[in-house]
Amino acid sequence: GNIATLIAHEDETHILIREKIQSINAYMNFRQMPQDLRDKIKRHYEYVWKRTTIYDEAEILAELPSTLRSRVALYVNRSVIQSLEFLRSMSDCEV
Repeated sequence: GNIATLIAHEDETHILIREKIQSINAYMNFRQMPQDLRDKIKRHYEYVWKRTTIYDEAEILAELPSTLRSRVALYVNRSVIQSLEFLRSMSDCEV
């Protein structure tokens, strides 16, 4: 079912990331890049991969009822909401 599909897709994603890491390392070795530059490049890709999700968030949210979708939106954006005084003071905003 859906769980098996997600797990298979996650495994695929891990394989692609591992191949990309090998490719990046080979390139940096070929170009004899200094370690500090290699570290910056690695940190960049780690950041990109952490920000990338294997799940289709839009599809997941579309399947939720509007009340749950709203609660998820509030939760996901809680740091922004809490940083804005006029939103933070709203009593009906569960974050």
